[in-house]
Amino acid sequence: MVHLRTAALSLRLTLFATSLTAQKPETTSESREPTLIRLSKGEVQLRTSSLMCDILPRLKNDPNIDFKQCVLRLLVTQAHIIIRFNQYREYPAKIWKLSKKYNPTLYTSDIISFINEPADNLDYGFSKPLQEEAWDISDQNESKAVEYLRGKEIQNELDAFIEGVSGTTLEIERKHNQDKQGSHRLA
Repeated sequence: MVHLRTAALSLRLTLFATSLTAQKPETTSESREPTLIRLSKGEVQLRTSSLMCDILPRLKNDPNIDFKQCVLRLLVTQAHIIIRFNQYREYPAKIWKLSKKYNPTLYTSDIISFINEPADNLDYGFSKPLQEEAWDISDQNESKAVEYLRGKEIQNELDAFIEGVSGTTLEIERKHNQDKQGSHRLA
């Protein structure tokens, strides 16, 4: 029973992280930022850390929990969440910073930083090709590359990418689990 309580608290952190990423856009408020931006800003890490800080002082109220063991398990779980979600602090997730719509104050300076970002720091599927395209079209001229990325066509493409990326939904997870169960029955 003691280990079950500790496991339940660790699972609470994990499920909270999943629920933050699984919110469907049509069920969220109009003012909510797209999932990609929230992930890039570290919302999951901040909110699960806050939840853990709410849980920790209450552990001493339960005489059936091994306090040290439970704290250790919660810290390990939180460390896994932080490691797992820190990947969203890099490209392509932070491509939102180039968007005038989502970063109106700093997007030009972030475009300059992006243009000069070492290729090793970019993903190969979206960011690196975008940077190469900007340099190629501008004939290796930084100001022309910046203007290219500030152009309406690229801004629309960036906004579509940002708005189109979302975390897994609970419906998708259920379907995936059903498919897995069905394949096990067939084997």
